Order: sequence, then C-alpha cells, then structure tokens
Amino acid sequence: MRYTYNAHQIMQHSIQVRSDQNILSMISENNLEAWGYVYDKYATEMFGVINKLTEDKKIAEEIFKEAFLQLKEKQILSKLKYSLYAWLLMYTQIFAQRLLKERGIIPCINAFEKTYHFNITS
Repeated sequence: MRYTYNAHQIMQHSIQVRSDQNILSMISENNLEAWGYVYDKYATEMFGVINKLTEDKKIAEEIFKEAFLQLKEKQILSKLKYSLYAWLLMYTQIFAQRLLKERGIIPCINAFEKTYHFNITS
C-alpha cells in the first residue's frame, strides 16, 4: 500500500509534532522520538548556556551530555507543565553550575546575564 500526502498535510504534521506541548505529551507517553525533537530544538541553546559558564568546550560537551541524559533517565520532562524552552534553559544553568562546583571549577559568574538580557521594568 502506498501513502501519499499533500504539502499541507506534511506541514500540519510537522507543526503539530514539533510544538512544545506535543513534545511533552509524547514524552509523557514514553515516545522516544520526542527526545530527538527536544535535542533538535534546544540542544544549541542548552549547550550555549553551559559553554558560557565554563568557557571550555570539552567540559561544556561533557556537562551537556550528562544534563541531557539525566533529563531522559529521570523522566523530568514527563511532569512538566510550563514553558519547555524557559524550563530547559533554567535547568541547564542550574545543572551546569552544580556540576562545575562538584568538580571544583568556578563558573563564570555573569555568563547568563551577558547572554540573556531581560528588562524587568518594562
């Protein structure tokens, strides 16, 4: 049997699968494909946060791998109800800072503030 899809169906499927709510739903259903979507959408930003804290690419890569694996192994995202993007950046920063401290490495203190500018007064 051959399946055919028009462009609209393909785009709708792509949009639905890649939305944060859909990804979180897939994770809560133990769908392993969802982790690929999390990686595709957020790995660059997560790694960037870690790299700013360490300024050492090799250490940043090790910490990123540990952070991502812990997310999956402990099923942390399966209960998440908030913004996936914001939560992942916060988790990544806290995880990296803790791991750096455990390794006796002093993180760059203002790295996160330099990268992400928030104007609270507006």
